[in-house]
Amino acid sequence: MSTEGKVITCKAAVAWEAGKPLVIEDIEVQPPQKGEVRVKILYSGVCHTDAYTLSGKDPEGVFPCILGHEGGGIVESIGEGVTSVKVGDHVIPCYIPECGTCEFCKSPKTNLCSRIRVTQGKGQMPDGTTRFKCKGKDIFHYLGTSTFSQYTVLAEISCCVVRNDAPLDKVCLLGCGITTGYGAAKYTAKVEEGSTVAIFGLGAVGISVVQGAHDCGAKRIIGIDTNESKFAPAKEFGCTEFINPSKLPEGKTIQQHIIDITDGGVDYSFECVGNVNVMRAALECCHKGWGVSTIVGVAPAGAEISTRPFQLVTGRVWKGSAFGGVKSRSQLPSIVDRYMDKKLKVDEYVTFTYPLDEINTGFDVMREGKSLRSVDSSTANNSGAAISKAEWKPDQSSLECNDCQLSFTLIRRRHHCRKCGSIFCDSCSSFYSILPLEYGYTGQQRLCRQCNNSFEQKKQYFETDALVAQFQLRSTAQFEYSKSLQDIGNTKHGLRKSYCMAKNSMGGGEECVVSIITPTSSTCPWSMSNEKKKRKFEKTLTSLKHPNILTPLKVEVSGANDKILVIRTFIKHGSLRDQIYKSKPLSPYDTKYIYKQSKSSSSQSQSVLPIKTIQKYCKQILESLLYLKSKGIQFSHLHLSNIMVNQSNDTCQLVDIENCLLGMKPFYNEYIHGNGSNTPQSFKENLDVICFGHCLFEMIIGIPLGDHSNINGFIPLFPDRVFLILQQIFSDKTPSLEELVKNPWFEITTTMEQQSLQNGKLKKSQLSFIKDTSNKFESPKASLSGSFSSSNISKLSTSNPSNNTSNIDDKRKSMKLPSSNSLLNNTFNLSNNNNNNGPSSPTSSTISPNSSLISSPPKTPILQTFTPPPPPPPSSKSAPPPPPPSSSSKLPPSSSGRNNLLDSIRNADNIKKLKKTTPNTKPKSSVGPHSLKPSSTKKK
Repeated sequence: MSTEGKVITCKAAVAWEAGKPLVIEDIEVQPPQKGEVRVKILYSGVCHTDAYTLSGKDPEGVFPCILGHEGGGIVESIGEGVTSVKVGDHVIPCYIPECGTCEFCKSPKTNLCSRIRVTQGKGQMPDGTTRFKCKGKDIFHYLGTSTFSQYTVLAEISCCVVRNDAPLDKVCLLGCGITTGYGAAKYTAKVEEGSTVAIFGLGAVGISVVQGAHDCGAKRIIGIDTNESKFAPAKEFGCTEFINPSKLPEGKTIQQHIIDITDGGVDYSFECVGNVNVMRAALECCHKGWGVSTIVGVAPAGAEISTRPFQLVTGRVWKGSAFGGVKSRSQLPSIVDRYMDKKLKVDEYVTFTYPLDEINTGFDVMREGKSLRSVDSSTANNSGAAISKAEWKPDQSSLECNDCQLSFTLIRRRHHCRKCGSIFCDSCSSFYSILPLEYGYTGQQRLCRQCNNSFEQKKQYFETDALVAQFQLRSTAQFEYSKSLQDIGNTKHGLRKSYCMAKNSMGGGEECVVSIITPTSSTCPWSMSNEKKKRKFEKTLTSLKHPNILTPLKVEVSGANDKILVIRTFIKHGSLRDQIYKSKPLSPYDTKYIYKQSKSSSSQSQSVLPIKTIQKYCKQILESLLYLKSKGIQFSHLHLSNIMVNQSNDTCQLVDIENCLLGMKPFYNEYIHGNGSNTPQSFKENLDVICFGHCLFEMIIGIPLGDHSNINGFIPLFPDRVFLILQQIFSDKTPSLEELVKNPWFEITTTMEQQSLQNGKLKKSQLSFIKDTSNKFESPKASLSGSFSSSNISKLSTSNPSNNTSNIDDKRKSMKLPSSNSLLNNTFNLSNNNNNNGPSSPTSSTISPNSSLISSPPKTPILQTFTPPPPPPPSSKSAPPPPPPSSSSKLPPSSSGRNNLLDSIRNADNIKKLKKTTPNTKPKSSVGPHSLKPSSTKKK
């Protein structure tokens, strides 16, 4: 839907007062007026100038305002009379405009522009008004850019159009810091080849001066800073030596020290701190007669510089630089080209990337000197942290195309897929797609055939669902469609489900998540054309009320499109799995659940969540499962991603109950039915208990279980009694839910009947509907026998129940605790992938830790709970194994067929002999109930 000419509501980081943290607010952005451009900001850097204004020391700082001036975005709409910018252009907002008509722009001696300087300094647009409103108040602009907003309005002359293939998450930094430092050396001071340079302050601007001086051919580059942690990165950019002024001998100034070590002083010096005393030192360390000192840092308001006039009389030059002397619209694109040609370093500046709602953290690490630049992703506020680009395989790692298997040549060139990183040839794929901005690319990108098909198909699904949701929500007076979301949920089930955001107008504008479900006639247990069934489904789902179930606010059935919309309150803290993996709730599902190993991990691992918290959550989950089962729903769809966590009252709530009534396959579908490569056993009863066991394991260990036999390798990591609970859950005789809740570790005092009476009641017709539809999905056939049987459990416990506890205690004592490095050799990605051998999360990251990797024994706990059943006696009627093939069997020589084939190639007449040639003897088949007949003996 086009937003041209309309007011846009979006998120922005608003500075309400000087000295106070920024606040994420919903703001209104007005359409662009004459000579203006509205830009969707995708990325923005956090600069010291923003912090300087926020501190209240900036004389031109006006509040409330939206800060930010290092941005990159895409033009959303243009105002009247705009000719040099068009919709869809990639632009860098510039705080120094370039009109091209004023006396400053016409002069080659400066990059300043006077066209809109007066109104820009007042926080206004050229017509003297603002384009931002928040809570009914006008919000001022900042430096004519205001990039800490998802949308901003700029003057046309403040927009620098750049090439579309330049990544905006990197080139946004060219809007200030990098260009300021690089240009100061290259364009303002014009550093000469073979010269000596001193740079005071090694932040992002100072290191950019280093890079500029190095590109100009400076022979000696001296970096000066009191923070020695900045020396290493500065060396990578070209710094040759370093000085820490705080470690100089007492009584010796930094300027005198530099003069001593440089035989009279440096040829060029740069002050990148904003301290008037440092400015004087930078001047006085210059060589007499020709030394040039350039001021780049911004000093506090009212501060004055001073030096002895003799310093200038004797030939030293003192000058300043703004934006590196670069003309913003005419010269900045060439600097972008240098970066794209790999002649300018930009990627190395990005130390941290934060979503918009964590922008204050970016200011914190900048003040602490821990970062060169923190980049804020404005889109990440809606869809989570940016997705890291796929790691490209080295060119020489593949000598042939992964698709056609032909060798690469000068003509058949290598290409990397921008989504998966695989290598293919140019003739195998000419597919181009515009990836979501979270992938770190802008513009069309080349993909392999498989990724393109998958991506375009999902994209089409999501766009269709979003369109249906807009029309369906428009018919309600309560909910207003906000935006479509990425693939935030697991889609590896029988039906497709996508998501969007909406606002509840009757709930004070609170945010809601809308699940858009597309049932199919082959899997849904009730007909979508049956109006009576539709109404029954809606009323049943909204009648399931329990303190630990997030009941939908509304259920909408779109009969014309055969889609169901389930609307729930948005839980900003996300799911229990989001808590474990510290991921953003609205990040794409296939990228957010990645285990990130801590650098300081110790060998004595602990539970991911506090054990008291796990115990509390387990109690709440089991109580909600009891309630659902009392209503006839065995919630086999349970997994950590559909357990929402409300940190305000420290409770968890189940969602996706509708999956059971729509024929959707459970998350652990392949696992519990035993048709995956790592699923040796099929479970037919108590599926909700099996799913709960997986959740309990992942809450404690922090990674998915995969094959249930893996729990043996994690015995030392389990709290008291928990291992025996899991042992009982994954045995041949899985306990029922009623039996499991009797375990005293869960501290559950209510029964299933009490849960049913104390919470939401259902009518008989609704109970009947549940009975007819619950868990009626098409399950795969299971024919494999279980290997995690009583005989395997007996390895950890004897057949005598009385000795069970002591033996497991001995097992825990004799084991060493696996270190993080040995336990997690690979990155555990819970992402959705195309592997159909099991559920997307657990089986794609199956873990088999070696029990020999264990260190000091933990404190011996007192364990008591379920006792596994004794191993069954071996069957006396088992069939004997098939006998080995007889050694006397006469087989044709292994090379006879090959020799005949070669003869036929040499002599065309031999083809007749080849056709008539048959083995003289046939292999004798083994006799026995397990004998197999080779395919060659089939009767024709």
